[in-house]
This record gives sequence, C-alpha cells and structure tokens, in this order.
Amino acid sequence: MAWGERMDNEMLEDSAISRFFIKPGYTSRAKPEYFEDRYEEGSFVIYQPDVYKLAEVLGERFGCRYIVDIGCGNGKKLAELYPKFAIVGIDYGRNLDTCRQEYPFGTWLEHNLDTDDIVIPDEILSQAILVCADVIEHLVDPSHLLRNLKRMMDLSPACLLSTPDRDLSTPSGHLGPPINTAHVREWNLAELSELLHHDQFHVEFIGLTMNNHYNLEKKTILSIIGNNRLNKNALEEIKVAAILTAYNEEDIIYHSINRLLEQHIHVYVIENWSTDSTYEILSQFRSNPYFIGCERFPYEGPVPYFNWSQLLARVTAISRTIYADWYIHHDTDEIRASPWPEMNVREAIAYVDRMGFNAIDHTVIEFFPIGNHLPTEANHEADLKYFEFGKQESDFQQIKIWKNTGQPVVLADGGHNAWFEGRRVCPYKFLTKHYPFRSQLQAEKKIFQDRKARLAPEERAAGMHIHYDEYDPGHLFVRNPSELELYQEYDFNTKYLVERLSGIRLPKTPYRAAASLAPVPQATIPPRPIRRKKPLSNRMPKAKPPLLIRKPKGKPIFQFRKPIGKKPIRRTQAAIVNKYPKKRVMHNRPAKKPYRAFNVIQR
Repeated sequence: MAWGERMDNEMLEDSAISRFFIKPGYTSRAKPEYFEDRYEEGSFVIYQPDVYKLAEVLGERFGCRYIVDIGCGNGKKLAELYPKFAIVGIDYGRNLDTCRQEYPFGTWLEHNLDTDDIVIPDEILSQAILVCADVIEHLVDPSHLLRNLKRMMDLSPACLLSTPDRDLSTPSGHLGPPINTAHVREWNLAELSELLHHDQFHVEFIGLTMNNHYNLEKKTILSIIGNNRLNKNALEEIKVAAILTAYNEEDIIYHSINRLLEQHIHVYVIENWSTDSTYEILSQFRSNPYFIGCERFPYEGPVPYFNWSQLLARVTAISRTIYADWYIHHDTDEIRASPWPEMNVREAIAYVDRMGFNAIDHTVIEFFPIGNHLPTEANHEADLKYFEFGKQESDFQQIKIWKNTGQPVVLADGGHNAWFEGRRVCPYKFLTKHYPFRSQLQAEKKIFQDRKARLAPEERAAGMHIHYDEYDPGHLFVRNPSELELYQEYDFNTKYLVERLSGIRLPKTPYRAAASLAPVPQATIPPRPIRRKKPLSNRMPKAKPPLLIRKPKGKPIFQFRKPIGKKPIRRTQAAIVNKYPKKRVMHNRPAKKPYRAFNVIQR
C-alpha cells in the first residue's frame, strides 16, 4: 500500500469512528471502484428483493403515486414497479445510461451522491416512497446523502434504507477495508441504528432482510424511516375497547383479559354459555375500572349450535353501544402485540391515529404445545414458546381494529375484515399471537366437542368453518419443536421485519376459501329488552342478586325486569329520566330509541 493511500485510509478511519459510528480500529477504503450494476440474462442475482416488494406495499397503503430510487443501479427492480407507480431513478455514469436506454418510461436524474444535492419537486416527494438500497456503503462521505434524505423526509411518508450487515456478511471481527472493492465502509445493525438516531431521523423500524433471492440469507440491514413530522411522544389519551367472544376458555381467559386491562384497554365479554368455569372467572374483574362488563349470549339461554354470524353481529351491535375511540374484535385465544416494541397496543393505536389511519391489519403467528400439559399459572403466553406463521387464507387479512368514525361497521369474511366507508388501513401490521391449542386434551375437546359437534348447518352450507375439516379423531396436536421456531421478541422483530409488517413472503396453505359472509344484520338479533322492576311479591326467588358492574366513571347501568304475565315495557330515554330524575342513564343512542343495558352480569 502506497504511503499516500495509507494516510488517506488513516484519515478515513478517524472520520468513520467520530462521524459514522464505526467501531474503533476499523479501516475504510479511500478509493472505491465504480459499481456497475450489470445485468446478464440467465445469471442475474436480485439483491434486496424484499426491499422493493415492501416499497410497493407501502406505496399502495400510503396512497403514493411515485417510487423514487436513490442509487437505482441498472433500474431493473425499480422498473418492475411501473406502471403501478411513476418511477424516478437517481444515479450517474454507466448505470444511468443503461436505465435511459432500457426503460425510457422512467424519469432518470443524474447526481453524484457523494457531493450533489438531490433536487426533486415537492409535489412528487409528498406522494413518493423513497428507496436507498445498498448505496450508503459505496460513498466516501455519506453525510451528503444523509442530509438529502433528512430534508426529503419532511415530505415523503416513508424511506427504505438498506446496507449489508458487516458482522453477518464478513468473517467475525473483520476490521476492513470491505471485501467488496466498491464499498468504502460497512456497518453492523447497532452502528447504523446509532448513526440514524444521531442524525435525528424518525426511525420507525430497523431489522434484517434478505441480501439476495438466491440464498435467502438475512444479512442486510433494513431501516424504515418515517416522516419527520411524526413522533411517538405526547400521544393523545384515547379509549380503546376490546370486545371478546368466549366459549369454554377457562384455562386462558384470565390471562387474556388481564393482559388487556394492564394496558388500560377496556374489555367487554360476550360469553356463549360455556359449560366450564369461564363465566365464573369473569366475576374476578368486576372491580377493575377498565372491565366494562359481560353478557351471556344468546339471551334465551344455551343453544345447540355455535352460530358465529350472530356472534359477529352482536360484536358490531356492542361497538355501536359502548362508546370508545377505537374498537378491537378480539378472540380469547389471541394476544395482540404492537409493531413498535417500545409501545404497548393502546399506545400504538394512538400513534396510528396520529398517522391519519383508521383501521389496523395483523400478521398471525400460531403457537403450539410441545408436551401434553396445560399452561402453568393460567399464562399461556409464558408457557407456549414455539410458533410458526399462520398459513390459512384467513390469516392474511386480519383487519380487526377500527376507529369509531360514526360509520356502520360490517365484520365480513368470517369476522376477519372490519369494513366501513372511508377505511384507511395502517401500512404497518400489528401482530396477533394465536394460541388455538394448548394441550392434546384441550385441543381434542375444542375441535371435536365444542366446535365440530356444534357447527350451525346453515353456516357449514355457506362454506364457513372449513378449516376444521382437516382434523379427524386421533389427530396429534402436540408438535415437534424442530418443526417450529422458538419465539424471542427481539430476535423475531429483527429477523422477520418485512414479514411481520407486510406479510410479504409468508407461505399460504392452499385450500378452498370460505365464502365472504357478512354478519347477520343487527335487526335480526333479538335485543335485550328493558324490563320494569317486579313488585316484591311477584319476584322469583334467586340464590344471589344480580351483580352490577360499573362503567369506568363509576356510573351504574340499571336494568328493569318485567312483571310476571305481562309483556316487557320499553321505555325511551325521556321516560326513564322523568321517572328517575336523580339517576343518570349512560348511553350513546338517540333519545327516541329504547335504551339497552349491556353490562349486567348474573352470578
């Protein structure tokens, strides 16, 4: 190595340590080679394949018209996004000549990213997803690129920045220069994260993605950078209400509800006449201010069939009765998780609200028992650790959180798709941790007694519940851990960054999709009548009086019983207020409609 080049490398080393957060002792390359992104038919390796797929998904969900690729190389991956998006590529030299020749429909801008300022009209940036895939490692001084990106993120909704992870793509303890002669320096995940936060980028997520489509190895860092105007601080206090449906879930219902209450999420339970102690367990929450209440549905008593459509219609009816800013349609065997590890679910929903979206989709991972035992201490989340991504068709559309916009909501597609006018789904999916089977005994009882033996014939004829058809007596529900993956939150969030946020590259199990069934209209669901109190002489003796659960503000809901031998008397709001002027009746229904009580639990 010549003396002058050695001096240049030493100066770059000091700069890297002080300005770019590279570890001490690392040697950068002073004069990198020009990287010509060549394409040869039949031997082309696609680098960062999921970066461009994610750009496409985010572009659709943010409602963008443009994809701007900074350092576009030969332009092939960018050109595949046309005509869905208008494309803008930025590069220089032979790469840009190739783009102009092969893809004349694109806009190709020449800039030296080491020195030049990038000039793009504001009206394009405000409607564009930015991509900067494996570029920063080629630059002698990436400060110019970072300043350009920071300015552009005043307008753009999202930027995808990727670069090879030095610790994963090179031998352990590598101190440079990079093996690739076109690279100046390479970062690891922690160093790049520190660099971006130091430059005050609004980093939404950072993790790993595949470096190429050939070996599918997760050796490339991917950072998703959000708009500068967004922040996760000082979020507004919002009321989130989770509406749970439950049937024979005594082994997990306590932990499922308690986890929601700990996040200050309000809970209301529709209990479908369980034959175990599920209903009795609910009474333990009666003093919790975030537990709104519970009802047994249908009101007439147990029915021979499990009618999921009527339960879904009841969920939507409850969401129109209980006031909240956001609602969650929640199954008892689910646990929701925020895509932002530093935020719980309620805080994450408030952040989505700030972003301007009013519905949230989910990625599903399913946990399975690896031994024939029930979860310890009623905490299935701590006991069941081995998972796989959901493979059923229904797992890939789970829009089950929505904002109270005043529009009627329909829980279509078996309850997996909350649809309403003006819906805007958040670009980033939340996580649903699903625990359908907790042991061999519990799974057999659930599938063959609680489900398959009780399915409503009309729903089966309509194509619902077909996912139970794959289970026959003798099926082994306990799984081998070698077939699954151990769930560790940080590793999962880092390794499966793209998959968990977008659903890209997740396998689907091919089977006949169920028909898209809208829930039964609310009018066909018999409402709970308001009943007048019986005279003392006419009251039926009961072992225990009704248990009155109060709403968060401590205001009780009153239920009136009908006299024996007479029809139930419906009272309007005005009538109730006039008869009981000192009792404030809480509701959110118009004055002319009868008030319905929903939060009375009978022991």
